[in-house]
Amino acid sequence: MGVAPSGLGDNLIQNFEAEDSIVLDTSLFAALTSTVDGAIATGEFTVVSSAEEAALTEAKIAYSSATGALYYNSDGMTDGFGNGAQIATIEGAPILNMDSFTVQA
Repeated sequence: MGVAPSGLGDNLIQNFEAEDSIVLDTSLFAALTSTVDGAIATGEFTVVSSAEEAALTEAKIAYSSATGALYYNSDGMTDGFGNGAQIATIEGAPILNMDSFTVQA
């Protein structure tokens, strides 16, 4: 899934399984970095309980395990999302972790 920050919207991801991966491209999600193997960098993903918490987290990608909402927070702990926003809702609010993402250039 890729969404340009200028066109962020609430995309619906259906049938997400543990072996699936959400691919985030750094040309679209410029605040992200990745490890050599394409994994999301430590500290760039967190699980939150609300949109308000997502807007204030230091992590660049925040996921609400209660609602399935996935957020891009380009400016970290600065109030608000910067040029980010909610980027998707994952149907059924499955468990996500750092291994659920691949970051590519």
